[in-house]
Formats: sequence, C-alpha cells, structure tokens
Amino acid sequence: MFSTLGLFSQIRCPGDNRCLLPNCLFLHKKAEVAVNGSSSASSTSVGTPQDISADGENAASRKRRKLESTTSSAGVSSTPASNAHSRPSKQRSPVASVQPSATKAPVQEQRKPNAEIPPLQTARKPVSPPPSRRQPTATSQASQNGVSSDAAPSTSTKIQRKIGHGRGPAIETLNPRLLQMPPATHSLRRILVTRIHEQLVRLNNEGAESPKDFPKALLLSEQELIVMALDEEETIAIQNRVVYSNVIKNRLMRFTRMKLEEWKEIVSKRKGLVTEDQGLKPESPRLIETGLTVQEELIVLQRLKAPLTGLSQYGYVTTAPTEAEVEQARKGLETAAGWETCDRCKTRFQVFPGRREDGSLTAGGKCTYHWGKRFTQQRNPYDMSKPEKRYTCCNQPVGESSGCTKADCHVVKAGEAKRMASVLQFETTPANPNAPTDRAVCVDCEMCYTTYGLELVRLTATAWPKGEEIVDVLVRPMGEILDLNTRFSGITSQQLANAQPYQEGAEQGPTESTSSLRIVSSPSAARELLFKHIGPETPIVGHALENDFAAARIIHPYFVDSALLFPHRLRLPYRNSLKTLMKIHLNRNIQMTSDNKLGHDSKEDARAAGDLVRWAVGNEWMKLKREGWKIEDGELIAPGKASMPTPAVSAVGKGKKRAREDDGEDVERG
Repeated sequence: MFSTLGLFSQIRCPGDNRCLLPNCLFLHKKAEVAVNGSSSASSTSVGTPQDISADGENAASRKRRKLESTTSSAGVSSTPASNAHSRPSKQRSPVASVQPSATKAPVQEQRKPNAEIPPLQTARKPVSPPPSRRQPTATSQASQNGVSSDAAPSTSTKIQRKIGHGRGPAIETLNPRLLQMPPATHSLRRILVTRIHEQLVRLNNEGAESPKDFPKALLLSEQELIVMALDEEETIAIQNRVVYSNVIKNRLMRFTRMKLEEWKEIVSKRKGLVTEDQGLKPESPRLIETGLTVQEELIVLQRLKAPLTGLSQYGYVTTAPTEAEVEQARKGLETAAGWETCDRCKTRFQVFPGRREDGSLTAGGKCTYHWGKRFTQQRNPYDMSKPEKRYTCCNQPVGESSGCTKADCHVVKAGEAKRMASVLQFETTPANPNAPTDRAVCVDCEMCYTTYGLELVRLTATAWPKGEEIVDVLVRPMGEILDLNTRFSGITSQQLANAQPYQEGAEQGPTESTSSLRIVSSPSAARELLFKHIGPETPIVGHALENDFAAARIIHPYFVDSALLFPHRLRLPYRNSLKTLMKIHLNRNIQMTSDNKLGHDSKEDARAAGDLVRWAVGNEWMKLKREGWKIEDGELIAPGKASMPTPAVSAVGKGKKRAREDDGEDVERG
C-alpha cells in the first residue's frame, strides 16, 4: 500500500543493535550480511550456533517472530536467511529434523521429501487403560489376586455399608440423623430416639410372645427397629420443628399405651404386606371402652369440670348483666340508629328492626364474603419466609379477593352480653328436684341471623353417655330473620314454615329427621323446656358451650367443654373444630354435607361432643389407676388414703396439658 517505505530497507538503522522494534523499516546488521551474499535468499540452511556472532544472536532473538519454529531439543533455531524484516515469502522453507539426544549433536542434512518418516517412540509405548470410576473393594481385589474373600480385609466394605454407599443396606445406630435445621440439641434428640426405640422393642417382643395373634412375618429385626425409631424422630423433626418437643412426647406416649392390635397394623403398613390395592380397609372408628359403669363415669367426669373463674374473657357469660348495663346497651342502640358492622364482610350498614316504611330490613346492598376460615398453607420446613394464609372455602389467598359467596343482605352478630340481655335476659339454671342424677346432658344449639343479632333457631339435648334424645325442637326467633345460615345451621325456611307447634304434655317421640321437628314460640320457651330436664348439679357436656349458652341465655355452674379439654395449640380464644377433634381422636367423620343434608345436625354434634368427653374420661381413669386411685362407695380414693373428696381439675390449665398429651398431632385449624 505504501510502496515508498521499502526504500528505507537499504539504509542502516540509526538505532543499530539497540533497536527493539519488531518490524523496523531500516536495515540491520544481520540483514546486511544476508544481502551481501553470505547466505542464499532462495534456500535456507541451518547452521551451528558458532556461526553467529553474539551480537547477531542477541539481535535475532529480539527480532524473532512467533511464527518461526524453534527446535529446543537440539539447541538449534531455524531462521530464514533473507531479511527477517522484509516482506514474507510465499514459499515456506523446510526445517531439518533433529534426532532426540541428551547431548548436542551436529545438525543432519535436510531430509528428502519422499523419504520414509520413522515412527515416534511414544507410539510404541504400552497405553494403560483409563481408571475406573468405582474403586474396587478389598473383597474384589482379593478375588482378583486369587485370595479367598473370607481372608480379605473387610474394613472398606464395612465403611461403605456404614455410610450407605456399598452394595448392602446401610447399618445405622441410635444416633439421630443429621438435619440442616435441627429442632433440638443432639443430646436431647438422642435421648428421645432411645426411648422410642425401647417402646418399639417392647411391642416387638410382645408380638414374638404371641405367635397366634402376631404373624412371624411381622416381626422386625434389630436393625429394622432402629431404622423405624430414626424415621419416627426425623419425620417429627422436619414436619413439626416448632412444636417438636410436644409432638414427639405425644408420639412416645402413644407407643407407651399402644396395644398389640394397633402395633400389628402399623408394622403391616410399614412392611407393605397389606396395601390398599390388596384390600386394606380404611381404619374403623375407635371404640370407647372406659371399663366403668355410668355412675363411675360420672364420678370421674367431675375431675373434668370447667371452672367459671377466668372464662368470662373468652366469651363465657358467668354472671347476668345488671339492669344498669342493660339500660346502657339500649341507649347505645338508640344512638346508633341501626348502624352496624357486618359480621361477614365487615361493611358498615343499617338494620331496621320491625322493618322500614318501605318494608326493608337492611340497607347497604348485597354482602360478598368468604364463609370459610383462614388457614396457613403447609410449606417446606426449611422455608423461612412468611407463611401464606388462605381461605378454606375457596383456597384463595387472603387479601386477593373480597369474597367467593354473595348474600342478599348484610348481617349483625351482637355478641356483647349486655346487648344480648337487652333482647332476652340471662337466667341461671334453677333448682330442680325432679332432674335425674344418673346422667349428664349433652347440649348443642343452632343459630341464625336476625335483626337482633345471632338468635337461637334449634335446641337439642341428649343423655350422656348413652346418647338418648331428651329435647330436640325448632325455635322461632324474636327478631326478623335476615339469614338462616343454612350452611351451618342446617335449617331451611320450609322447615320453619311447615313445622308443627310443640304441645306441652303431648308424647313427642324421637325425631327421625329435621322435617319432623316441632317448633316452640320463642327462645325463652325453649330454655324453660330444657330447665325441666336439668338442675344446677347436672353436668352439661358440649363443644364451645359459650355460644350455646349465649344463644339460650343460660348460666350454668357445672359444664364440661371439649374445646377446653382438647385446646388449640395457640390456646384460647382459638379453638379446634369439633369435626377436627372427632377425626383425630375417634377417627369419625361428622358434619358431612350431601344432597339430602345441608349444614350441621345439632343432634349429631351433641352426641359427638359427648363421645369426645367420654373418651377423655377413659384416659383420665387410666391415669388415675396407674397412680393408685380407686372408686369405692361412690367416691374416688387416693392412693394411701381411706377416702378423699373428688377434686375439680381446671380444664384451662391441667386439662389442656393432659389433652395435648393425648393429642397425636397439632391442629392448625380453629
């Protein structure tokens, strides 16, 4: 491109040997010798290092290009004879081959093009096979060497089986498995694993001693017992890390009280001998066997009595509001002019008791709400993010939608005792010498929304512990009905409209269905009907009785509440639902909706609460028997004493602790 630059190639470089430019335009000493005829430009010869001066050698080494080949093994470098800085030639000069040698040897002549090239020495060397990915064990090495496997050292094999990488099963010990986030210290976990293992060994030995009732195929080996104990502890540590201590103690207590039949089912499922495909039937409901008579069960029931003190803050009405408080509530209602907050969607609206001039009962439009409860979605135990809450009705996240259900109007609850007393005053259970003393009474009420709030719409009472029907009537509310709450009450408008009036003294047989129920005129009439069958000393059994007592306006001094016997993990005011408790403790499904059944059945709920309390009575009696208590002449006798009056145990305190021991798992739902 710049042809005139080639004119400088014949001019000696001003820098001479001090020039460090790789492509200098001027002539250097080495190139000058080449031009004068010391070497041919057309052919390249390889000389010895002695043929080059020290200065020329240094200059050549500084001016050598990267594309020039260098043979370091013979100590000779091949360079072109032409000027290194001139234009490159199109024909590449051949390079002499040099034989490898430990010492310097004279350079051989240039090999002919057609001469045979000798093979490389490295091609004749034996090639070793690639290393195997899996290291052979001591046994395999011994077998290859012709040594017996019994005589070969088995240390590596034992180590591999210990960590579970060998061919055999992993050999584990009573050492808790490593977790990323352990719920407790290693020493505590080891103690709990050891205790669980002791109970598993005991149950396995009992099965071995009863070959007729316990098949030999269900017996576990020593290693299987250890693995089962570790699995039990690891499952609880991962799934219930926050309440690990309580849950694993409950599990240990269950193994301690476990009978051979239950142990047989657990081992059968674990070994896979009986599966659902092979005809495994679902677990049947648990039978309640206390080993006591009805009178003895009533004696033990006194220990589960709930105290009235300390319950008023959780909705239990223990004393009737005074006249001054009732008057204050009435003045407040007059001042509010009917403005309320909706119990379902929390919207402000106006209600008109007795109807407005145009016939309306409420103002504010339709109500959009979620009828289900909030629950925390189950997540990975290692996920430390904030848990997401959803609704049980539609599984939608809380806050994303206003509701999944629409109603024609808003509703009001009116849960204050003085406000409820302004409609109908509370009344303490009066003395009744005709009340039976050989039974307790299970009570359950259904409510509906009216212009006065939640009012009684059905009252049911059954005998405890056998479950015979005592009272089961529909109730006509005092206010105008806004919503019958059929989803939960199970009462429809047709049932109320077609119900026959209840007649005093007439034989009212057991009701087979809600369509045959009789109706009473008011909640006070239903309360008086119940008072005829109970007295102050009659134990009343139920679930969340503060709602039932508030609906019937009753203050009763002696009651046993299953919501207090089996408390929620967050304690009051949170409560476990009756449906959840029945499924956990008695393996029964209640409150199941179908085409012919809508909502709850108060008779079913009353009997279910009675069965839960009877199951708690059986557990309480087992505990007392282990401590040495006994029943004589209608009294509980403490160990080492002739007689002792029956103490009342607080259902809020010790009753909760006992219930948590009986409970196999924590319940998230309220």
